[in-house]
Amino acid sequence: GVMLESVTPESHASAFFLQAHSVLASADQATCQTCHVERFCVECHEGAPGGGYHPANFMVRHAGDAYGRDYECSNCHEPRVFCRECHADLGLAGLRRAAAG
Repeated sequence: GVMLESVTPESHASAFFLQAHSVLASADQATCQTCHVERFCVECHEGAPGGGYHPANFMVRHAGDAYGRDYECSNCHEPRVFCRECHADLGLAGLRRAAAG
């Protein structure tokens, strides 16, 4: 039979690809759809908290990363909506970093 080779685009090799892929996807979704179906995006973007990007304990331990700016939440999330909504649901609406933006 014919052997299929998996070819990963150069853009995916960047250390910041996960944080910055929205720019590429917004510019030309057809490029993404060469390899991915829409369900691939939805599973990550609408999946369980933490998805495939954050470690399993991220929800309870992300405060240090957020305050230390080890991660820039706004690379993937809209802080005025995403962070505030989650923090408000947990009774944490007064925290500075979540309220910033």
